[in-house]
Amino acid sequence: MVKKVLFVCTGNTCRSPMAERYFNTVAAGRITAASAGLYADAGSPMSFGAVRALAQYGIGEDDFRASQFEPELAEQADLIVGMTESHCREVVKRYPAGAAKTVPLLQFTTGGSVADPFGGSDTEYRHCLEQMIPALENLMEYLLKKQTNCNK
Repeated sequence: MVKKVLFVCTGNTCRSPMAERYFNTVAAGRITAASAGLYADAGSPMSFGAVRALAQYGIGEDDFRASQFEPELAEQADLIVGMTESHCREVVKRYPAGAAKTVPLLQFTTGGSVADPFGGSDTEYRHCLEQMIPALENLMEYLLKKQTNCNK
């Protein structure tokens, strides 16, 4: 049963924190999410573009601070979700025991990679979040259905 998801990107200031915040809002405590960056500067704030993109959905940053990806974080997660295939490969390289529980986010929709909006315009950040939303919602539905089937 999946209870905790770890979203992973490069710096943990754009994609993975947006995914974490959106997922936690939609999941409403039924499943929790955290995020980390493979090359994060721990303690950095969420990028302003990501904050503004989330605000359009009524989601706040809640004093977010970036976290560095560590094997301990991966161990605590039931599922690790990378923004790109290369993020997934790097996760598995750093935490080989997590290979079976590491997947790219967009496998839950069209496939491919979530484009990095870092340093881009507000429109690029909005587009990034809009690209992730269907996958995040499909992921949540998949996990909740899996939980329901496990409880039968």
